[in-house]
Amino acid sequence: MFARPDDEPQVLDRLRAAFSGSVCTGEMKLALIAAIILAALVNFAPRSEARNQLPYPHGQLHAETKNQVTTKTENKQPERKMEAYLNRLFSPENLPNIALYCVGSFGIIVGIFTLFVLIEQTKATKRAAVAALLNAQAVLNSERPWILIPTKSEFSEIEQPMLFARLPGEFRISYCNVWIKNCGRTPARIIEQKIRLVVGRELQAIPDPAIYYEPDAATPENYMFPPDDKIVVQAAFPDGFISAEDLTQVTSKEKKTRYIWLCGYFKYVDAFGRIESPIYETRICYRWVYDAQSQIDSDIHKNFWIMAGPREYNRAT
Repeated sequence: MFARPDDEPQVLDRLRAAFSGSVCTGEMKLALIAAIILAALVNFAPRSEARNQLPYPHGQLHAETKNQVTTKTENKQPERKMEAYLNRLFSPENLPNIALYCVGSFGIIVGIFTLFVLIEQTKATKRAAVAALLNAQAVLNSERPWILIPTKSEFSEIEQPMLFARLPGEFRISYCNVWIKNCGRTPARIIEQKIRLVVGRELQAIPDPAIYYEPDAATPENYMFPPDDKIVVQAAFPDGFISAEDLTQVTSKEKKTRYIWLCGYFKYVDAFGRIESPIYETRICYRWVYDAQSQIDSDIHKNFWIMAGPREYNRAT
């Protein structure tokens, strides 16, 4: 049986030992030489067309072929490792874990999607609640009470002031009756009011703006005012009287240097019983006109109250 190319070094060592041995005769050496030549012819015989076309000896061919095989093997190692990893990953014992992973991932995706849906639903619910609140507030505002000074065909329903000079033995106070009306659709509960008669020296300037801002002399109240109803409130001077000099100047038909003003406010709430019910306020500011001549008929003279002063003292909120 002929030696393989991989066993060539061992065969050569054995031949050297045989030729150097003392027992080797001439006939034996010839036989060995013939065997070597025959083995060489068999080993170098053509095995393929590619091997016949190689111009280099068998040793170099074997070395390069071995290097190419090694290189191809090294190049295929990552692919083989990947194939082995995939084979282990999708092996039957890992299929339950893969199924659990897929179910968990699907559950996470569904949970995130559900979270976004809940956020959008919460926003929509909040918008609906705000819209409902605004709608309810609009309804309440449309049904709220309004405390105002009613007007007649020509002037407001404020009666002529009853003026009495402060003289010895005179105990009657000067006052004026003011009619107010609930022009709203629901009852009002009056919680505070302050109505005063004051004497001023200027025609257009309010004599005491502190009436609207300082709570002194304000009367706390707590009574219900039905809708579309009118009540009378009495206004008086701070000390109840007007001096004789002021009364003379107010009622003078010549050049006047004194004027009577009616100033004050009403604070009230609605009857809906809300926890944070808004406090409404009506401010009034009028000046009394004494013995005014009619523009139509010069023989007619009238006394009346006209709205005067800045707008902030004649408003209802």
